[in-house]
Amino acid sequence: MSFLSYGLSLAVVWTMIAPSGNLPATFIGGLIIGVPVAYLFRDFFGLSGFTVLRKPLTYVFGIKFGVSLIASNLSMAERIILSGETDASVMEVELGVQNPTAIAVLANCITLTPGTLTMDHLEQENLLIVHCLDGDTGEARKEILEWDRMLQKIFEGDNR
Repeated sequence: MSFLSYGLSLAVVWTMIAPSGNLPATFIGGLIIGVPVAYLFRDFFGLSGFTVLRKPLTYVFGIKFGVSLIASNLSMAERIILSGETDASVMEVELGVQNPTAIAVLANCITLTPGTLTMDHLEQENLLIVHCLDGDTGEARKEILEWDRMLQKIFEGDNR
């Protein structure tokens, strides 16, 4: 996909989120900003950044993350409505993945999941420090390590 298609995609997203009643002007404004931004950042991810979308495991990861996100939302809503109590803890998770983009994706997935927050990444030890509202860090750790293995295969493994 060329930078023009990414610029067009940025313009479409801008049109959907911009608070304006004039759609054509908003879209044109999105193109004026989106195409140069896409051009400037065309090499940001290199070839591997966008080829990960061609790997089936990427979509499996997306589905698993989506299911975890929904389950976590329901769990947090139940906890807030019924008891309002939390048993917060902080844990260190040793990562197998080395790719910086994959680590960023993992850290963002953890933070996006209700009840967990990535606090820091210790680069030398390749550890994530994660705050977990649920005292049972074993289940959270298991899920994070599963995501870690999947991202390792997607970003560092074979192309299947």
